[in-house]
Amino acid sequence: MLSIDKVIEAYHISQESSEVLFSIFTLIIWFGIGILVIFHFIKDRKAIKLKGYFLRFLFLLVVLVININLLNYISNHDFSMDEEKWRTEYFDPYIDTQSINKVEVKDFSQIIDGELEGITSVYIKEEIKPQWFRINASDGKEYNIQSIIKKENIDKPYLTFKTIEKKISGKYNKDSYYETVLHIPNDYRVIETYQ
Repeated sequence: MLSIDKVIEAYHISQESSEVLFSIFTLIIWFGIGILVIFHFIKDRKAIKLKGYFLRFLFLLVVLVININLLNYISNHDFSMDEEKWRTEYFDPYIDTQSINKVEVKDFSQIIDGELEGITSVYIKEEIKPQWFRINASDGKEYNIQSIIKKENIDKPYLTFKTIEKKISGKYNKDSYYETVLHIPNDYRVIETYQ
């Protein structure tokens, strides 16, 4: 079973790709500066005094150290890990292991227009497009939530969802619900359903 800490660590590795691209760009710039220093060093070698030789050599050494560190950082990056691979190998299996929470629903209504703020839902299948609902739970709480609908042979509607323990990113956080399904009786009428 994957721990949330391992999932978070893998997510950060998948997000380092943009930092590595910036590092590659920086490496090219510092490499160019190093070439210019060497070119200037060779071109003006007769006009430079001992102090100038020392300063140029010291600057060239600093450029070399920067380039080596950047090259080391780039070569140690795991380019095989992107967000898609992270989702399939870490996040989706982690969500599958989480327990399902169930909330009895007294009443609900679809939100067609207007304010679409509330609890967002994330699904393993990204092609699923949830709808917004205003839920009146049996415990008296009322809130807006994104969910898909599943019609079943039941008497009363209920909501099922999963949660995570810690924030991974802005999209994947502990305030969102995962795999949220609003289970409703077959005779209820709604605009669109997901079976």
